[in-house]
Amino acid sequence: MPLLQRFTRVRALLAHSVAELAAPQRVPQSRSRFYVEQGNGDLQIRALGDPDRVAADAAGLDVIAGMVDGGAVDLVLAEDSCLDLNFTLPPGPLAEVRGMIASEISFKSPFSEAATLSIREAHAAEDGGWRVRAVITLKDRVLQVAETLQQSNLEVRTLVRPYPGGELQAAPPWAESAEATTPALWSALRNLSPPLKAALMGACIFFLSAILLWGQTTFRDWSLTSQATSARSELRASAPATARLRGLDTAIAQSTEVLALTGTMSALLPDGVRLDQIIIDNAAETLVGFGPSAADITRLLATVPTLTDVQFASPVVRDNSQSIERFRISATLQPGGTR
Repeated sequence: MPLLQRFTRVRALLAHSVAELAAPQRVPQSRSRFYVEQGNGDLQIRALGDPDRVAADAAGLDVIAGMVDGGAVDLVLAEDSCLDLNFTLPPGPLAEVRGMIASEISFKSPFSEAATLSIREAHAAEDGGWRVRAVITLKDRVLQVAETLQQSNLEVRTLVRPYPGGELQAAPPWAESAEATTPALWSALRNLSPPLKAALMGACIFFLSAILLWGQTTFRDWSLTSQATSARSELRASAPATARLRGLDTAIAQSTEVLALTGTMSALLPDGVRLDQIIIDNAAETLVGFGPSAADITRLLATVPTLTDVQFASPVVRDNSQSIERFRISATLQPGGTR
């Protein structure tokens, strides 16, 4: 395996292990004996491994209420009660990947975000990217089922969406509790696969090295002379006023640049292109959005005299169902560029 590909794989494994430790799966280890199934018709009561089903009316729910531990049952979202999504994402920092997953689900959903609930899972791919599986369902339908179960002293323990070869599981949003459902750190470490453990060990070694380097730097700082300490104190006293003035100048300059650049982009980019973000940080500019052809957009931006080094900041993600491409393009803004 080439060195670069091996490094990409280790980085993906490390990101995946951090994701599991930061947000462990908040669902029980086993399914409830009886569960309620929500499909195209009325609610049904079923038992694990039993093909028979009965209507989930008040009488049926009262019967199973005394047969399940703590009155908790799973709610299975079957048939067309959900919209299934499968997509891939390029490599990236964990926080950015989570934001991209949420953005992709929101973009593909035919309903508003406030009206839906989603279940999702992401797995690291061999190339360092991510494979994501998700489902979207209407929040009101799930809440109605929860209210129906409460009338029989039952509660939804886990939302389940079966798919060929497996199922997605998630605790309902109103039932999540970090104290009750988050496994212990040692348990989470013990359940990781050997490659993830190896990647995590490498991360620990890196952090220990960083801590040692920080300690050495701190010791040198403590050994500064009293004269240097006095000088720093004087500078520190005047720093707040200087920082406020610089912050005000920066805010005004950036606001002017964003307004001017917004007008330029509006006149330059063709119909069908949508910009979600225009980020200006000193001379660095980043454009995030959608369009029929990301390559055409980079060629247009290259014609702007005040922009140089126009290039893709991350791999282009194409949505074939919409015939559009998600792009993130970076460029360098020349001094005095948009002013």
